[in-house]
Amino acid sequence: MHFSENRFYELLYRKLAGEAGIGELKELEQLLQENPGFGLLHDQVLKPDPVAPVAETEAAYMAHYVKMMQAGAAPPKMPLVVSPRQSGSRRVKRVVRLAVAAVVILAIGTSLWMFNRKAGGWPSLKTVAATEHGSKSKLTLSDGSVVHLNTNSNLSYGAGFGRGTREVYLTGEAFFEVAHNPDIPFIVHTAEADIKVLGTVFNVRDYMDESKMETSLLKGSIELALATNKDRRIRLHPSDKVVIEKLSGTTADSRTVRLTNINVTDSVVLETSWLQNKLAFADKSFSEIALDLKHRFGLTVVFKNPEVEHYRYTGVFDDSNAADVLNVLQMIKPFQYKIKDAQVIIF
Repeated sequence: MHFSENRFYELLYRKLAGEAGIGELKELEQLLQENPGFGLLHDQVLKPDPVAPVAETEAAYMAHYVKMMQAGAAPPKMPLVVSPRQSGSRRVKRVVRLAVAAVVILAIGTSLWMFNRKAGGWPSLKTVAATEHGSKSKLTLSDGSVVHLNTNSNLSYGAGFGRGTREVYLTGEAFFEVAHNPDIPFIVHTAEADIKVLGTVFNVRDYMDESKMETSLLKGSIELALATNKDRRIRLHPSDKVVIEKLSGTTADSRTVRLTNINVTDSVVLETSWLQNKLAFADKSFSEIALDLKHRFGLTVVFKNPEVEHYRYTGVFDDSNAADVLNVLQMIKPFQYKIKDAQVIIF
């Protein structure tokens, strides 16, 4: 990638984030004049295209579906496409606004990190969507599959997607609604695993700063293979969940792999609660919740009291700000905190 292209992405990001100075805006305009090919991307990114939140009825139906599967009952047919929410269908506490536009071609460093993590490396990729802290994206791929991309995530694919191959590469978290095509399997690659499907609905979470990867299946079936041990395969059925523990200093073939079930709390599927702009967790340590706060709000949490770091919580929050979440957690178990700039200090 040429220097001018790298600089274009950097300046575009700063413009979207509202951080670009006058000199940088002039530099961006100069690059647009010198490289007409950047103009289309610039215009597409700056078009207002808000992400339609998921319907409240779909959230309730999803939780009902999982409960029926766990009870052994035959569930009704689950629609493949998530419907947009009707205006005014729920009460919203809109405190945190989107930091940047949901779709932006960025995350070059993330792709390089993933390349080094995976044995043999990844091919040359085209980033089709990336999100920053507090933003989400919804996109429809050329094969008809729909992807909801969570905050601080990146989705890429190589040349020829949809023409003999359907392989995508994910860092972060995404909810997939895969269009059925038995002739061309759909494969999701992460640093930890490869997930092969034909047509199904599932969620994948694999942030590079978290200690585990999670894959949760809501409809259909998928087959998961560890990235550097293709012989270690796990078949998932609806309501199944696989957790891969990324222990420091271990190889992929010695990873701890757990097969469990999707969690439902207060009629909310925890693994997909982010689709409804909710922050939800069950028996989760404060150190893990700190990473949720980082991805959602762009805040770094520093624990001055090691005991507090191991507190465990269960809860469901609406679209709150970080202070709202911390205040509720503080009521359950005692600790003090202060927020300064983009850092939360807990003591």
